[in-house]
Amino acid sequence: MHARTMGYKVVFTDHSLYGFGDVGSIHMNKVLQFTLADVTQAICVSHTSKENTVLRSGLPPEKVFVIPNAVDTAMFKPAPERLSDREIVIVVISRLVYRKGADLLVEVIPEVCRLHSNVRFIIGGDGPKRVRLEEMREKHSLQDRVDMLGAVPHAKVLPDDMIVLAEPDPNDMVQAITKAIHILPHIDPQAMHTRMKTLYSWHDVARRTEIVYDRALRCSSQNLLERLSRYLPCGAWAGKIFCLVMIIDFLFWHLLQLWQPDRDIEVVPDILLTNRRGETLQDFNIDDRLR
Repeated sequence: MHARTMGYKVVFTDHSLYGFGDVGSIHMNKVLQFTLADVTQAICVSHTSKENTVLRSGLPPEKVFVIPNAVDTAMFKPAPERLSDREIVIVVISRLVYRKGADLLVEVIPEVCRLHSNVRFIIGGDGPKRVRLEEMREKHSLQDRVDMLGAVPHAKVLPDDMIVLAEPDPNDMVQAITKAIHILPHIDPQAMHTRMKTLYSWHDVARRTEIVYDRALRCSSQNLLERLSRYLPCGAWAGKIFCLVMIIDFLFWHLLQLWQPDRDIEVVPDILLTNRRGETLQDFNIDDRLR
């Protein structure tokens, strides 16, 4: 809100999904509605995330763009040949918390290990649910088949032939894992890696993000009344409170302008961009770009 008061364009990026029924989600959704009422554009990392953000914030769908998280594919390459023709390793990289489904693993892992003797699990990540996973490993004597790595330095919706989805239910997850195990012998790791490079390359994600930023820069600036009209529909009482907060912010900004005018603020110097060979690429003036 303060950035918009200062005349800047604002692009918001949302990575998380929230519910609608519990008290915490209702509170967060109202805060999000207030925060995004005056945003210029928004970016979500998946179509599901976009739908969730639009419903929670009330943003027009045409203002929200889907750009997936990028993957540094140079760091994750398939091995030239399978380490074992018989053993199947299932890797889980996640924060071990309830909202990431760590509780489901406690029930799923013993059943999968019972059904498939050639399967073992590697679990990377840390969190409050790690204790439950370690207790499960001890209870079912799976120390040699479940490796707990703890926190690791590194770790969308994919096409149907690259992912098997399951309901958040242990039985359905066991069936989905069994299906994936049967599909595994027919998958070419190198072909999968090549597709991942195409779908989630940094260059493509950066290009698409730049397009959104350029669209935001081309959007016309709005006056105070136009901005107030976006906050007012946020609720019978909340909308009026949001408008009052925005008016106070607007007056505070002009008070700061009187106290320390723009002309007295030092301009950020130009940055000279070079490539790895030391060759000059372009002169980049931050002040010009922001305008």
